[in-house]
Amino acid sequence: MKLSDFLKQPFFTGSILVLLGVNLYNFGQTIFHLIIGRFLGKSGYAEFAAIVSVLAIIIIIQQALGLTFVKFISSAKTKAYVTNFTRWAFYWSIGLGILLMFLVLLIAPFLKDFLYIKESHLVLILGPIIFLLVLINTLRSIFQGLLKFGWYIFNLLSEAVVKILLAIIFIAWGWATFGVFVSIIISVSFAIFLAFFPLREYLFGKKGTPPDILPLFKYSVPVLFLSLALTSMNSSDIILVKHFFSNEDAGLYAALAKLGSVAFFGAAPICSVMFPFIARNHSKGEPYNKLFFISILLVLLVSIPVVLLYKFNPPFVVKLLYGSQFVAGSEILWWFGAYMLLLGVAVLFTQFYFSIGKTKTALLFVLAALLQTLLIWFIHPTILSVIQVSLFSVSILVASLLIYYPFHKNY
Repeated sequence: MKLSDFLKQPFFTGSILVLLGVNLYNFGQTIFHLIIGRFLGKSGYAEFAAIVSVLAIIIIIQQALGLTFVKFISSAKTKAYVTNFTRWAFYWSIGLGILLMFLVLLIAPFLKDFLYIKESHLVLILGPIIFLLVLINTLRSIFQGLLKFGWYIFNLLSEAVVKILLAIIFIAWGWATFGVFVSIIISVSFAIFLAFFPLREYLFGKKGTPPDILPLFKYSVPVLFLSLALTSMNSSDIILVKHFFSNEDAGLYAALAKLGSVAFFGAAPICSVMFPFIARNHSKGEPYNKLFFISILLVLLVSIPVVLLYKFNPPFVVKLLYGSQFVAGSEILWWFGAYMLLLGVAVLFTQFYFSIGKTKTALLFVLAALLQTLLIWFIHPTILSVIQVSLFSVSILVASLLIYYPFHKNY
């Protein structure tokens, strides 16, 4: 294939659009966290990061459904099926959001005590946030399944801009951490409103016969375990550090972890594009391995320079973004970058396997997440040892996924 022909392919143009757009969104998320870290300090930021980590774990049920929605929409043969499916998907998401919201209200007292949160309303406000996140994540999954990447990016960036501006205003008013969560509620609500316009023909109208639940269930269960494992590997370390270490150390760890996640930014948007394209090609019996190899290359090209920067000039990065109060311990920043790079590679491999129906690979992710959590629970003399344990766990995961690749068509 000629380079000019490849550059015109929807996969390449979609990848570049989503890569730029999602990384711009992630940059906005980083700015959002920097504002919180600078204005609230280590202690306030530790509380915020711990609560957000719990939020990420609770929302995994929707993430599992979201990936399932992308798979079934992108593999659909007719527009009529897609329209009916999306209407039912949104209907189910409303019910799930309500259920999870009440679940949070029930466990709020436990969360407050375990994380040593002083103000109860900081935990209770998670309820409405979770409901809204379930809805917006479902709508964005529909964008992905329909290959509407332009609208997907526009929606992400709109939320980020509103959230950052409101966070600055509310913190200036003295609302502190509570104001940060209010900015999340308003910005996500705004994003939901914006998503209704391009998706109105798919969401509104009479629903037809409910889609067959059995194929959805068979696919969504392993996706649920995958989402649980991935969220655990992104969040359990922050939660456990908040539990075992002082607020100062927990705040430093959370800041370094957030900066380290920049190395993960290369994988997330590529996965978003790769998954529906490979799922579509696989359902049509068309070649798909080349798309996977290109995806790996793009991830490495984006992520490796970040890790190198963290290795050779970490104080500059930390001081520039979080301020001098977070510079202590910056020499271990590259460990976080390396961990997130490998985690991104692991996610890319697993998304590839899931896009062609090889869902049993979720077990490898689950085992790696369990290993990470158990090792941190028993081995945590320093925050460096915590991230080293995480790096060890994800290295085993990547090695396992690589070993499986030559056999994936037969097993």
